[in-house]
Amino acid sequence: MESVYRVFLSEQNLINDSTPSIDIFDLDYFHSRIDSLLSAFPQDPSIIQHTFASRQILS
Repeated sequence: MESVYRVFLSEQNLINDSTPSIDIFDLDYFHSRIDSLLSAFPQDPSIIQHTFASRQILS
């Protein structure tokens, strides 16, 4: 993670006074978790997508 932080802080200047924080997501984990949920609860995948979208809006 240090190399990632170095890029964010120094090389790309993504963390600065106007943007003091960022969110980092492990998309590989996210996709594997979605696959796991779909295997455990085999139903229409659009239900999970809508639930996730609603959760993001409400957060």
